[in-house]
Amino acid sequence: MKKSNLLNFQFFFSCVLAVTFLFAACVKDEFDEPPSEVLPDIEANATIADLKALIVPNSIELIEEDLIVRAIVTGNDEDGNFFRELVVQDDNDGIYLNINLTSAFNLLPLGREIFIKARGLYIIEDNGVPKLGGYIAIENGGQDLGDIQDLNDHIVRGKRNQQVNPIQVSINDLDISMLAMLVELQNTEFAFPGETFADAFGQSTQNKTLQDCTGAEIDVRTSGFASFAGTTLPAGNGTLTGVYSQFNGSGQIFIRNPEDAVMNGTRCDGSTGTGGTGNETLMSIADLKGLYLGGAAEGPDETKITGIVISDRANGNIVPQNLHLQDGDQGIIVRFQQGHNFNLNDRIEVVVSGQELSEFNGGLQVNNVPNSNGVFIEVGTSPTPRIATVSELLANNDLWESTLVTVVDVAIGGNTGYSFNDVSDGTGTIDLFTSSFASFYETAVPTGTSTITGILSQFNNPQITMRSITDIVPGGGGGPMPGDLEQISIEDVRALYSNGSTSAPADRFINGVVISDVANSNITARNVVVQDGDFGIVVRFTDDNTFELGDEVEINISNLELSDFNGLVQVNNVPNTNGMKVGDGTLPTPRDATIAEILANSDAWQSTLVRIEDVTITGAATYNGTTTVSDVTGSLPMFTRGDATFANTNVPGDEVIMTAIVSEFNEPQVFIRNISDIEE
Repeated sequence: MKKSNLLNFQFFFSCVLAVTFLFAACVKDEFDEPPSEVLPDIEANATIADLKALIVPNSIELIEEDLIVRAIVTGNDEDGNFFRELVVQDDNDGIYLNINLTSAFNLLPLGREIFIKARGLYIIEDNGVPKLGGYIAIENGGQDLGDIQDLNDHIVRGKRNQQVNPIQVSINDLDISMLAMLVELQNTEFAFPGETFADAFGQSTQNKTLQDCTGAEIDVRTSGFASFAGTTLPAGNGTLTGVYSQFNGSGQIFIRNPEDAVMNGTRCDGSTGTGGTGNETLMSIADLKGLYLGGAAEGPDETKITGIVISDRANGNIVPQNLHLQDGDQGIIVRFQQGHNFNLNDRIEVVVSGQELSEFNGGLQVNNVPNSNGVFIEVGTSPTPRIATVSELLANNDLWESTLVTVVDVAIGGNTGYSFNDVSDGTGTIDLFTSSFASFYETAVPTGTSTITGILSQFNNPQITMRSITDIVPGGGGGPMPGDLEQISIEDVRALYSNGSTSAPADRFINGVVISDVANSNITARNVVVQDGDFGIVVRFTDDNTFELGDEVEINISNLELSDFNGLVQVNNVPNTNGMKVGDGTLPTPRDATIAEILANSDAWQSTLVRIEDVTITGAATYNGTTTVSDVTGSLPMFTRGDATFANTNVPGDEVIMTAIVSEFNEPQVFIRNISDIEE
């Protein structure tokens, strides 16, 4: 089956990816749904074991026999830990299916009976795990298993809500006969329960160690795009259910959702796993710091601290065990026993009962803290940096240590890259620290003066530690428009990215009108869509912004990242102070267009307003998720966030006139700002 056959699929469904971005939706391929509870006239003549018997090591084999296998869905993409794949099993075996379908859970929920018509499919053993696919793909000169594209020809849906009893087994007794099957591991616990399942902020897939009371261990693997990636691991002991898999010979478990981990019991060591008794009294970081008078000190019994993480492990300018925690205008270093999983701006609690207070080269820390003592509370708001001169930083270093500061009109001395630098502002000079592991270590430092935001820290001497490259804004004067900046058109910014640039030029700002509508929540609050003439772009701030539909804005993009998110071009990680409203703008007149014209010009028209006449909306009863918009020239998906104020409004049954923003998530799509964008 050639990939061009994808064009035969005409029906789209929603796919929301964890976390965290603008209009994260995927186009869904056609998969006809039979009338409710009408059972298919089909019988199985083979088992999954019969399919597995066709596997030839290190080969992708075409199935040429008329085999029909009955199985039950045990893993799907409902919570994002499986993507474009199903896991199914019969009474004795399991197998993965590579499918050309997103949001498959709508038609293939857990417990759904299916019949697999295997003739014409391909089978492979991938790292020991059996998989079915639709064709042989050529990747980097080698062969790989492609998706099953013609789903209606190979998958027939049967009854819903079929029971699958997982295999109850210990970690040590897992074996290859259980691969791709649902297993239940009892009396287990996570080794570091203060962490989260994965890195939701960086959307990074991670392994977490699951152990039992004998010391046996296995990895629990979770996608950074899973809806529960940022959920804190359960602290207690109990039962974990998931799909058994392996990679390079090592076993691993994939859970479907957090409910697969039922762990409320006492841990193997008799503790609760929360790092304390649960009766701790909150004390301020200022009071905790006041206990340290030099020498030996420790946190009082039954106490905890809370604050916002102001360090950014994602950019590597801090060791993995450490973080800087700020509460009000006071901060402290927390050094865990193992690398932690807390992200910039996470609000966390840390049990400090009996924990060592000490200095490391002058930096005050809570030292050697068990990872289970740290608990994620929520994604918080970054503290406002204290604006100060270098001389003020030097004079108040002990008091302001481990808090955010901003220094304006500084010159960076030392190396031309971010290593062994210092900063001076006329009142004094202070070290600027950058680790060799920092993502911006080899970036050239700006010439002239700049505004720097960072963490006031200490290593024998006071120093500033930046979190990311966006902590430095070239140009003097501070504020959202530092220095003498030159305007650059959005058209030119997009052209730079098209020609391979990954950052905006120095000393540039863009001007335009906000065409997105944060008030109606069909866009994440960190993003705005700005249009300038016939061109638009997404600006993604580091924190939630308050720009409203119709605001005229200027945004300093000097040296900031140009990238795309699944095809949607953006200026990324823009400090909120870089943007300012300069007045009430005039909304651009939407471009009159047909759907065929939008598809033909999607790159050029991306992030601009269009107006489409005689449109029908199909695919769902309400706007929520992905629907299909069609006119006489073609069809394309329209995405609506579940948080949108109109998400649960019924779509009109007749033709409408639609105003929308052209967008992209791997394929062109549109989204409306508010319900007024639909004229019935």
